Amino acid sequence: MSKYIITFLLILLLSIPGLAWDRKDSYKETAYLTVHIMDWFQTRYIAKSDDFYELNPILGKYPSIGRVNAYFLITGIGHALVSYILPHKIRNFWQAITFILESGTVLRNIYMGVKFDLL
Repeated sequence: MSKYIITFLLILLLSIPGLAWDRKDSYKETAYLTVHIMDWFQTRYIAKSDDFYELNPILGKYPSIGRVNAYFLITGIGHALVSYILPHKIRNFWQAITFILESGTVLRNIYMGVKFDLL
């Protein structure tokens, strides 16, 4: 069921005319997705570790690797879709604030000793 909803939303999104997306938007989205993936790999490490627990209430303290993978895949795609839909000025704010928050999470994890579990 969910794959049909995602497919429908992608088709709908791509059919919306006049959304001003430029190269800078692509750079900002790439920067966000880079730290998002770093957080993903750190969360995989946390999920396999007895020394750490997850703070994200959606995932819960001890999520499975499958749950972590699904969450980060969905939220990564969702972020890109939201970024694409938003008007330019709001998109700038959205991409900046989410990049800052995600970067802060990754840096805090590094400081605490969380490593990266590469797929």
